[in-house]
Amino acid sequence: GLYILTRKLTEQWRNTSRLSAKTGLMMHKLSEEEDDQFLEKGQIAEEKVKSVDYDVWVSEVDGDVLIQSYKRWFTKYNSCPKCKFRTYYKVYDKVIVSPTYTSSGRGEKFFKCTNCGHSKTISYTIPKKTKSSSTSSGSRSWGSSSSSWSSSSSSSYSSGGSWGGGSSGGGGAGSSW
Repeated sequence: GLYILTRKLTEQWRNTSRLSAKTGLMMHKLSEEEDDQFLEKGQIAEEKVKSVDYDVWVSEVDGDVLIQSYKRWFTKYNSCPKCKFRTYYKVYDKVIVSPTYTSSGRGEKFFKCTNCGHSKTISYTIPKKTKSSSTSSGSRSWGSSSSSWSSSSSSSYSSGGSWGGGSSGGGGAGSSW
């Protein structure tokens, strides 16, 4: 709900008339096609991948331009370490050598910028597999399609090896405590 409300308020704000800070004249918002002439190549690339959207406002005076940016909340793109535009993303993350119980494995991540073409490959170590120790007993079952809980008067340890005081079960094997 909060996301929808924030998005609606942002849309209203983005379309509210503006006055120029330089001249005090009314400004009008350019269309997506028209605003590209005022944006840098990297800003156009950000709009293309939809990581940032730009609104360009102009008045009747030449050079009186206001550019506002709106970053997308959920996107796979980050700022590129080289060009600084939000067009850098992870192309893949794959296992090169699978880990075993006796040796570690190796993985590789590859990142690329759609604006400047900068790329980077990062190799990393995947830890060895470990054997999990299981202490489950065949006589206890906690999973069932339905469960019922009952309570009776509290009692101390009984000779049968279980604790008194209640039971659980239903649909399968039960357990006492």
